[in-house]
Amino acid sequence: MLAALYWMKPAVYRSIAERKCLLIAMVVGVVLWLALGTRNVAFDQSIGYTIQAIGFCALIVLTLEYSGSVRTSRVFRVIGWIGVYSYAIYLWHSLALAPGDLLIRKATAMHLPAVSVWVAIMAAQFAIAIGVGYVTTRAVEFPFLRIRDALFPARRKLAVDVSGVGAGLRVLYSCWAFLFLFACSASMKSCFRVGLLALPLCGATPIDRHESRIS
Repeated sequence: MLAALYWMKPAVYRSIAERKCLLIAMVVGVVLWLALGTRNVAFDQSIGYTIQAIGFCALIVLTLEYSGSVRTSRVFRVIGWIGVYSYAIYLWHSLALAPGDLLIRKATAMHLPAVSVWVAIMAAQFAIAIGVGYVTTRAVEFPFLRIRDALFPARRKLAVDVSGVGAGLRVLYSCWAFLFLFACSASMKSCFRVGLLALPLCGATPIDRHESRIS
């Protein structure tokens, strides 16, 4: 829905983006909900999905419109790179669960500090999920996208500033990657919720393909 407003109803999107205080309040609200509201299973599995969707959309708009010079930072660029492969990471991240369970059992048997074990296991799961997502995107998704573009090329060209669009897309991908990593650190169940929210935004499409189709 957010992507549809961004591309098809820019005036509506702009009216939302201009309400910075409201967006901040929505983000604060979703943080409070994640910290307190998810303990109630009935609320969490009913209105909880809608609350999280609204809050994460607000966070995306804030990052897209008000990130400023942060976009050029090295950390932001790394997160943006991960975001390009976010859809495949979302699809295949469950493959990191089994290795994580194995590491937990081994660390427990060795009586290692809980905090150190948590950090190490989360880092390992991130690395596995990102690695699998990168490989599957390069091996499967990108080749089929090239076939699609060859069979169904863009019929019309849009008069859009490519550099601006590319920057905006990178911000959207970066937001999705950040939300994904945040959700993983909170609970693996939340990954599915964030993924369902971000599917319409990411579309599993590489940035260079977007730029080539509108240039």
